[in-house]
Amino acid sequence: MALTAETESRLYRSLRAAAGAAAHLVALGFPTAVAVLARPGSSLFSWHPLLMALAFSFLMTEALLIFSPETSLLRSFSRKVKVRVHWALQLLALLCALLGLGIITYNKHLNGKAHFVTWHGLTGLLTVLYAGGQCMGGVLLLYPKLMKNWTLAKLKLYHATSGLVGYLLGCASLMLGMCSLWFTTSVTSVSWYLAMLCPLLTSLVIMNQSWIACSVLSPGSSYDAHDTERAGATHLMPASVGMLPSTGLIWRRQDRSCHIPGEKGRESPLTQEAAAGTALPLVLRRQLGQ
Repeated sequence: MALTAETESRLYRSLRAAAGAAAHLVALGFPTAVAVLARPGSSLFSWHPLLMALAFSFLMTEALLIFSPETSLLRSFSRKVKVRVHWALQLLALLCALLGLGIITYNKHLNGKAHFVTWHGLTGLLTVLYAGGQCMGGVLLLYPKLMKNWTLAKLKLYHATSGLVGYLLGCASLMLGMCSLWFTTSVTSVSWYLAMLCPLLTSLVIMNQSWIACSVLSPGSSYDAHDTERAGATHLMPASVGMLPSTGLIWRRQDRSCHIPGEKGRESPLTQEAAAGTALPLVLRRQLGQ
């Protein structure tokens, strides 16, 4: 027997919530395990894996999950608060990454070893530089007037897309680090495979969240009710009057009403009876008070 659209959507949201909860646990559990393994303070090198795990497994993951409607730890807070916490976590992640990079560079210098000659080293350097550029790009979202020829929605789209690339680079760097001699000597057998699954799991969760956000932000996108809510896209409503994507309806924010375009520029109000037979996103129905 086929599932109804409502049941299927509820099941999908439950799976996303479960995956998000698992991502939270992994984001905290992985750096904890690395701390036990590295024993920070036992040597200069011991701080490198801990700082990188904190940066890319914990801080950056939480900074992105903060916008998830299902699993955000700040669901009841306003978007403005979430943005500020996102900024703080990303800056902390960048600081930890810079410290980790500086420590491993200095440690190699003390031991007379070559710098950035492995895939892990090269990917790590690229990731840290990319994270710095991504944080600088985030300034444009705080001050969108600096980019007069770009709409805010387009800036958010590019920031979300490039942020996903940066996060995947960080996860790739962590996985390459787990292939190093230091890690494979200490972690073997099934434990090694479980450790490798940690960044894979969080990557899948973040990719799914980013894909939904980007599909809503993309020009001409056809998002549905649940996509809109999952991406937290209520702020994407037209500021005053505008065409609603995928509905063909005109939205007027002043009186919270939808109108059906007619001939010669005429419009007819969308009644509740007519709205019931349309594919209006749920977030719009709430705006209309239906």
